[in-house]
Amino acid sequence: VYDSEASQLGAAQAVSNLSRLSPAYAASRTLREVIFSEPYRNRVGMAQIKSYDHWTGLSGGMRSELSQIIGRAVADGKNPRAVRAEISERLGVSMKAAMQYAQTDITDTLRQARMAEDDQAEQDFGLRIGELWASALIPATRPWHASRNGKVFTRAEVRTFYSERGNRYRCHCSVTSCLLDANGKPLLSDRLKGTMSEALAKWEKANVKG
Repeated sequence: VYDSEASQLGAAQAVSNLSRLSPAYAASRTLREVIFSEPYRNRVGMAQIKSYDHWTGLSGGMRSELSQIIGRAVADGKNPRAVRAEISERLGVSMKAAMQYAQTDITDTLRQARMAEDDQAEQDFGLRIGELWASALIPATRPWHASRNGKVFTRAEVRTFYSERGNRYRCHCSVTSCLLDANGKPLLSDRLKGTMSEALAKWEKANVKG
């Protein structure tokens, strides 16, 4: 049930964003239609099967407990710091480990749900959708995460990135749907591109040595 609630929130975010980007999508697709669709139910089912298997150091019971905590946190809109104490207490792990679980899976659950709806929108409406990368640009941000800020990737590229080098763990980055033109070029305003470029330059000046 918690995987389902978390996926529903991620889908709701995608529906809201895509509705702003595409009048055709807005006129034809509602959140209710999404969550009662067969593709959506299949996605949730797969998420439930695979949930938390990546935490190999936890027993099956502990992964189930973590799934419940994370699922409720996502559905309630809580940030990772707000739930780390509960994870630490209920799983008997350190606050550092609890924060790693929370940060990794709250952001990943929402990311996967949003991208899955983007996949479906492309298939159903013929839209061309890219994923605009937004790095948190905090001192702990890994340089190869920060360097992606303001760039647009395919969902395959995003998924590949998170399957390598432990990139999914403790990641604060997010991706947001953006439309592509007939040549595959992102339809982004100059103001947005400038703002994201300036933010990255400021982070690099403060955090990259040499």
